[in-house]
Amino acid sequence: MNILESKYKYSIVFSYLIILKSLDAGSYGDTYGAHPAANARGNAVNAVVSGSAAVFYNPAGLARISDSDLAILDQDKRKSPNKSPEVESSDYSEFPWYMETAYIAYDSVTKDILANKESQRANRNVHEIAIQYNYAQPRLTTSVPNPDRLEGENDHYVGLGLALDFGNFYNLERKIKFGLNILAPANGNLLTINDQNPTVHRALQYGVQNERPTIMGGLGVEAWKDHLFLGVGFTALATGQGSILMKDVDISPEPTTPDQQAVLELKPLVNPTFGAQFHWGKFDLGISYKRETAVSIDPLAARAQTTLLAIQLDLDVALLGLYTPRIWSYGLAFSATDRLTISFDINRELWSGFRLSRTKQIYSEPFRLHDTTNYRTGVEYKWSDSLKLRAGYAKRPSPVGEMPGEANWIDFDRNIVTTGFGYVLFPDSFSFLEDLKNPILLDFVLEYQKLHGRHIFKYNATERNPNYSFGGNVWHIGGSITILL
Repeated sequence: MNILESKYKYSIVFSYLIILKSLDAGSYGDTYGAHPAANARGNAVNAVVSGSAAVFYNPAGLARISDSDLAILDQDKRKSPNKSPEVESSDYSEFPWYMETAYIAYDSVTKDILANKESQRANRNVHEIAIQYNYAQPRLTTSVPNPDRLEGENDHYVGLGLALDFGNFYNLERKIKFGLNILAPANGNLLTINDQNPTVHRALQYGVQNERPTIMGGLGVEAWKDHLFLGVGFTALATGQGSILMKDVDISPEPTTPDQQAVLELKPLVNPTFGAQFHWGKFDLGISYKRETAVSIDPLAARAQTTLLAIQLDLDVALLGLYTPRIWSYGLAFSATDRLTISFDINRELWSGFRLSRTKQIYSEPFRLHDTTNYRTGVEYKWSDSLKLRAGYAKRPSPVGEMPGEANWIDFDRNIVTTGFGYVLFPDSFSFLEDLKNPILLDFVLEYQKLHGRHIFKYNATERNPNYSFGGNVWHIGGSITILL
């Protein structure tokens, strides 16, 4: 950490730190996605999400009939197939083939658009366990001095999802499920905290900035059968302790080392999540809310004092990279046919609630963030009982504005394109699976993020803090396997 860089230098080393902290905006889930199936649809799933991933996007989705439930239903149909009823269709044979195709498609989309049908449900309930792995390679380019800090970064993380159906314990006419979703760095690190001087060029949402776990849980209830779903979520947090070793306080002519360590006590805040989904005809609506959280240590019992100048400073930590804004998310989905679903989300992230740490408030220039509105859209097409094709697009502006002063947080406006598929392994899919009791769900995603370049012109450019530019891109792949019990 550098404070009053021209005069005072403090080097703080975290020698030991144990903490679990839920951080969404800028975490793995928000930067890439909480599950490959949702990520492949551009994460535009607020109105239709289900299963264990729902605790991240909208906990109300836990109460919906999930892909796992549908896989069980399809398995039962494959065991005892029934002849499908004939579908009435209009005769457009007198028209050219292209007009006939258009009329048939129009009828398929508009027919019974507001008619409600009782959803088909499997004759048994199942629990699901989802395991995932994701790898992303950010490629950041910049003209800042000593850009080594931004080179060679990568994000790879693992995830564990769990959804428990209460219908397995008690006969219920409506769905009630408990879900858990955990995302954690694959390199074993729990958390990285570095409250460094904002004049140092630093990337905000890639590489080690994502190194923190997201642990979320929730409960979803089907309040109105087939129509209204309600959910409440929470963040599973743990308090922790750590020690800060302060050394080489370079204020006097000779570096001096304090003769004590300070104990760091962290008391994270609970981050509640609420959600609701509504279904009518071919339409689905969703809304969810997440409260902001921040790493805040006030006061921090660590002081440095020099006999020469009689200067005493309190040091506390509150890092932008570990801040989660308050988020309102709205979703709309339209099931054009029984196989095709189109979805659209709007997320409002209230970054303006961020506050600098006490030290930075005193010794750094003002630093403010802007609220952002993110747009996402996605599509899913069920090609067959086994195969689903997905694609999505998202536009995410950066909360970091122009920084002509001393601050140099590097963040990007992003255009995101995703694609992927889901595949269900049934017992009769392959001969070696004939003893399989329940289907296995496989999901994959391929994502490309375009990090739009920016040019920063300083009021008073210097050799150490010059005008600079930055940009880049990110490739991300992920996969998951869901086991049904």
